[in-house]
Amino acid sequence: MKKFFTFLIVFFSVIFTVSAQEELFHSEEIVWYGIDFSHAKFIGEFSQFADAGSKSNKEIQLMYFPAWNDLIINEPGKYNISKFYGFEFFANESDLVKKNNAAADINVIFDPSIPNRLSKEKIQKLINSYNIKGKKGLGLVFIVDSFNKLEGQGYIYVTFFDQATKKVLATNLYEGKPGGIGIKNYWARVILHVMEISGKEFKQMKKEGL
Repeated sequence: MKKFFTFLIVFFSVIFTVSAQEELFHSEEIVWYGIDFSHAKFIGEFSQFADAGSKSNKEIQLMYFPAWNDLIINEPGKYNISKFYGFEFFANESDLVKKNNAAADINVIFDPSIPNRLSKEKIQKLINSYNIKGKKGLGLVFIVDSFNKLEGQGYIYVTFFDQATKKVLATNLYEGKPGGIGIKNYWARVILHVMEISGKEFKQMKKEGL
């Protein structure tokens, strides 16, 4: 997996202010915005999953995008944002991202001929599009780059941002290995692995006072 630590050191030298660093590493509360699939690519034959069956891509979008997001709320002991990233308080604002996921162009998401590689500029543009008003503090969103059935890998940008300004404070791409029975569990493992690895590195950086 790519290292969050290395990326952030470079990122700090470019755009990080003292106040931004203070917010990122000293906030007691994290606001979770969910798992954003609106700019993702799904590559490979997803209908091979027994529980996907003959469902259309649109049905998969409406069924599984919310299901993956609901894991964090329905299984807090396993997908524990506060524990993984070392925050005392946790708030959920994932309904915003769920709406974006439902409105995304599923034909583009499932079209392998359209290349996808999210740059930090594109990620900033995506965060700018979020309808966030009157909020302050630190936000966290997982932006899915791709779920690749052919490679057996999932790729997710772990992205922290300031809610008041929507400025991206840090973002980095992590990869995770899927596994499990059925389409939901298979890709849920990627989400968990990314959460575990990025959280461990983030807490280490907080400890070292970066």
